[in-house]
Amino acid sequence: MASRASDVQKEVERDLANLYSVANTNDFLDKILPMSDAVIDNIMTALEADGVYNRTSKRWKDMPDTIGLEKGLYPVFCTIANAVASIVENKYALEGSIRGRWIDCSSKSPISSDESAALIRPDMAYVSNPHQVKSLDSTLNKLTGGRVTRGRAEKDEQQKKAEEEARLLSIWWLQMFGVLECKPKPTEILSALLQLCGYVRQILREQVDRRFALGLTLCFDKLNVYLFDRSGILGTATPIDINKEPKKLIRTIAAYSMLPAKDLGWDPTMLRYHQGSQMPSYTFWETVSGSDTIYDIQWVIRMKCKEVQAQEQAKEQDFLTVRSLSLIGAEIMCGRATLVWEVVRFLDFLHPLPEPEVFVLKQSWQRLPGQDLTDLLEAGETFESYAHKRGGLYDDRIYSAEYVYSDDKLVSTLESIRRNIASTLMSIKRSRSQSESQKKKTSETLKRTRDGRSIRPPVETFPFKGSLDVEAVTELEALAKGLVSRTQTRLLMKTRGWPLKYFKHLLELICVIYDAVKDHEKYFKGGILHRDLSGGNVIILMPEERRALESGLRKYGHLIDLDHARPEVQVGGPAQPAFTVSESSLISDVQYHGGKGLHFTVATLEMASKVIEKEVNRVSYIDQLASRFSLPTNSSEKPLTPNDLHWIPIAVTRPQFSNHKAGEGLRTGTYPFMSHAIIRDSPAPHDAIHDMESFWWILVHIGMTRAGPGGLRRWIAKEPETDEDRRLANQILKYFDGPPTMLSGSKEAIFRLPAESEYSTALSKVENDLLANFHPYFEPLKGLLLTWWKILYSGYEFPTGYERLNIHHHVLLLLEETKGNPAVQDAPHEQTKLEETRRELYHNELKSAITENRKAVGLTASPVALPNRGTPEVSGSETDNSPSAKRRKGRQNA
Repeated sequence: MASRASDVQKEVERDLANLYSVANTNDFLDKILPMSDAVIDNIMTALEADGVYNRTSKRWKDMPDTIGLEKGLYPVFCTIANAVASIVENKYALEGSIRGRWIDCSSKSPISSDESAALIRPDMAYVSNPHQVKSLDSTLNKLTGGRVTRGRAEKDEQQKKAEEEARLLSIWWLQMFGVLECKPKPTEILSALLQLCGYVRQILREQVDRRFALGLTLCFDKLNVYLFDRSGILGTATPIDINKEPKKLIRTIAAYSMLPAKDLGWDPTMLRYHQGSQMPSYTFWETVSGSDTIYDIQWVIRMKCKEVQAQEQAKEQDFLTVRSLSLIGAEIMCGRATLVWEVVRFLDFLHPLPEPEVFVLKQSWQRLPGQDLTDLLEAGETFESYAHKRGGLYDDRIYSAEYVYSDDKLVSTLESIRRNIASTLMSIKRSRSQSESQKKKTSETLKRTRDGRSIRPPVETFPFKGSLDVEAVTELEALAKGLVSRTQTRLLMKTRGWPLKYFKHLLELICVIYDAVKDHEKYFKGGILHRDLSGGNVIILMPEERRALESGLRKYGHLIDLDHARPEVQVGGPAQPAFTVSESSLISDVQYHGGKGLHFTVATLEMASKVIEKEVNRVSYIDQLASRFSLPTNSSEKPLTPNDLHWIPIAVTRPQFSNHKAGEGLRTGTYPFMSHAIIRDSPAPHDAIHDMESFWWILVHIGMTRAGPGGLRRWIAKEPETDEDRRLANQILKYFDGPPTMLSGSKEAIFRLPAESEYSTALSKVENDLLANFHPYFEPLKGLLLTWWKILYSGYEFPTGYERLNIHHHVLLLLEETKGNPAVQDAPHEQTKLEETRRELYHNELKSAITENRKAVGLTASPVALPNRGTPEVSGSETDNSPSAKRRKGRQNA
């Protein structure tokens, strides 16, 4: 969620730069805003009769002839729009339409110390309750005046004002059903669009039952219409001259008052629940509580669930949200826009059970399966359903997985929302010099008061002037690449859990990672590759749940979120090269190398010969592994065996993902945890070893950014004062928080192949850049992570070797042995008890909320460890989401 003006600006420009398309204006109006031409003609006649439009002069009443001040357009346009709305509401409104008025809501906040702290306000909006919006405007203007103060008491008072401001803004934005950005010149279309994007992001954020939203820009007398959905932005290719093309303006304005709410973006399968009533959210303005935020609002969501133990016929069921887990994806205009709640059956809420069944409902906008997968799915089957079945985990974890339908039509962006309208994808690019100039402008907004404190804009901010100047747009070009269609999908999961960062002690952390890797192996063997590992996708299971106790498939945690997973259609195929060597040759080679002091068994060389073709390479393979893992090879009485190396035969068949190519649309994933081989410009075909590297990065990140269990964040100075602080901040930036190009270069350096000197350099970087910067609490994990890195390095160095083709086996064995490490088992921390208490309170709070017919309180924020010394300011890592180990038999935990 964007927290500052500069953040909003960057996200808006990112959306426009990649997912902005245009359609023929007539086609857009006909398909997106469908209505009878006869109705439009009748409205036109009425407007002429009332003197609102003059057919002879071809001008709207009071519309200026020449370009003047922007604010002069506000009352004129509102008068025209409300004249249209009144006629529609009296004669032509369809069932389910919204009654409202167009208002001028452009009034600026009183002058503050920071211009970028101006509230996000559209110039004009179609609202359901104009009187309430005006009242909120007045209150907000009072709250936002004079933000700069000096004393502590004044600072506290300003904080209270900011909280009240945020509370009222939530109500303010719930009234915004349509928004318009105005500019005085016809040439300022792109500038207006950039600001319009900021408003629509706010609408999508506050109105989580929106599938899409419409927006308008008026640049003097030129009108453009835009549709914002999860595939990006679709706009009219040519502006509408509102004076010369009055009927197009009438169609556009009439749509807000005439069309049913579902045709303006609202999801009819979601109703707001409030004090025993459920109804569409846009009818709730009379009863909105001032304390309600998007996380407080309860929703009744209708799904067609296929009961596992009942008939195979799908039937509709209503589920009530009882706790919001993640709504940060609501404002996303292009992507999955994932929303997550804890829910119960609505009937269980109305008639509480002693132990009601609680589910996790995840709604997202997913890409439709590719052609290579469509034939594998049953009719209407989602990929999540398919993937869980392939992994043998569906019955254990999934209650229902479905695509959403409205009016018996699949809800998808390009088909049902955009109605298959032909469009051209456009790209807006900025020049380097202009981008740098804009960064300088943004940095200058962080002004300082007389006592030196930084003044930062509040959450609900957006710059009105300067930050989105159209001069920064230097190139507009059509792209050959097509848009990605996304389908509204809902997944109802049987089990709940905590984010990985809330582990209660080291042993639980390792056990949860072990279970997640085991899950990954199950999916992989079923032909499903996850491809998007992060701390948020590994959860700690709630042991209080009856299902968790009864299930034999899970103990501590599991892997979730298969949105980016890829299937291998043919799981068969050769697992390893078919190299064969005669027994006599093997014996001869063993004797020869034994005479030179390198002792290994015939069985060891035989297994090596199955994966390495040339004799000199297979001996080098054995020798390097022995040296890397400190395995003795100098004794003829104890030669190196396959067990010492933890080699086991590779499965006869193994999924092959090497033929997969990146799909249409933007490259997705979680950059801080991506494998070095995937994050670079020319990524390798994704395979299991890359996901095992991501697991490794997850643990490294925890070790560097956490200070203990229970989500305890490490105190990291924003303005480092010591060499130690600077070192830590620099390494976190290099490997986790920096831009993709920086992350790629840093990660590549610790997996660089193949020379021995490169290995030594890479090993030094792992030890000095990463492990040396671990918080002391994670000291017992250093041996685990160093050995894990050596396994990964060996897998990359020998791509047909056992460390790569049996990567799950090696990682799981390493984690299993780490569980028995006394230093891991005995890692006391005062936060452990606090975390156990928090979990108990969390569980009991939900039970109480259901019994008392209310919303449950959400998860508490991560605590921050106290520093050993004073520092000016602290923060966690930007990617915050989320003695050596004992010697193994044969291989050592380095």
